[in-house]
Amino acid sequence: MDSASENLLFEEEQHFRQIWAWLILLGVSFMLTYGMIQQLYLGIDFGSSSMSDTTFVIVWLIFALGFPIAFYTARLTTRVYSDRLAIQLFPLHFNEQSFPLDQVEEVQATTYRPILDYGGWGIRYGRKGKAYNVYGKKGVKLHFQSGRPLLIGSQKPNELAQVLKKARSNASQKESSQ
Repeated sequence: MDSASENLLFEEEQHFRQIWAWLILLGVSFMLTYGMIQQLYLGIDFGSSSMSDTTFVIVWLIFALGFPIAFYTARLTTRVYSDRLAIQLFPLHFNEQSFPLDQVEEVQATTYRPILDYGGWGIRYGRKGKAYNVYGKKGVKLHFQSGRPLLIGSQKPNELAQVLKKARSNASQKESSQ
């Protein structure tokens, strides 16, 4: 067992679950698939100013396949280790984004308004700071010594906040004893 897994105190994995987003993605996917069948196999141009068959296939691959697959595989993984908070929003991050716990001044479980406070879901920069969220309206807000706030969306906000507070307290005790 490596040292990182020994120090793991909390882990949560979340996925995008917004039904309205899936309806839009799948609607676009079905519309493009219908258009591709119509244009490539039936020989009927799709739309009033159709694109070339090659361009249509590229657009279809990106929007009808790529986006739904990326959305389906997207996940926000939150891990708390004894000395840091690690966040990964796959497929945008291939590596964890780490935040040292000794830089955290305050931790609080909170309810927020994703669209009004941060402009939606994902990695967001809003009027209330930076947010990593994929679903729901609950999370943990951290305030760093630098003054910047960070919101982590969570379906277990109280548990995450409690683990962060304890780990932060332990990290600061280790730092003061050295």
